[in-house]
Amino acid sequence: MDLNAKMEIGHVVYIRKGGAVVDAINVHAPEINCDYTGPFDDAQISDADEEAMGESVKSQGWTLETGWTGQYLYSGAIMHPSEFIGGKLAEHIRETPGLWVALSVELHPEDENAESESAGWVLAYREAVHYGYSRTACGDLPESEDGGCTTTVKEVTCPVCWEVIHRPV
Repeated sequence: MDLNAKMEIGHVVYIRKGGAVVDAINVHAPEINCDYTGPFDDAQISDADEEAMGESVKSQGWTLETGWTGQYLYSGAIMHPSEFIGGKLAEHIRETPGLWVALSVELHPEDENAESESAGWVLAYREAVHYGYSRTACGDLPESEDGGCTTTVKEVTCPVCWEVIHRPV
């Protein structure tokens, strides 16, 4: 399977142990917030802007992969638009079970009528909690202070394996 084709921008996939790739359902990709502060025609994102973008993604439970770009003297998270998911990067993804998504990094000019410009893309990763491993797991549902589930939902669909887990209410 062509991992690059499967991982369209914004499409979350789950990598199972052994490298199998499945669509992750009911899992939302993180929002990319890059508050670009430089001149728009220059399109150079500062280290501080990139760090803030990474912290924003981290606050949503995801991490940005770094060090995979082939750009000269740069090892940050933003991949050049011409780069793709293949070779060693694809191997790394297949060897790392969890949730993965490629996301576009857009720069927006101050003029609201002007079009945004792509600065490239990033790859985000999140460890997957398999609801089916523990019949008491709430996954992303609210929990009480003692760790017990507080929801009244009677069934939960695991975003990893799609199994419907019936829960006592």
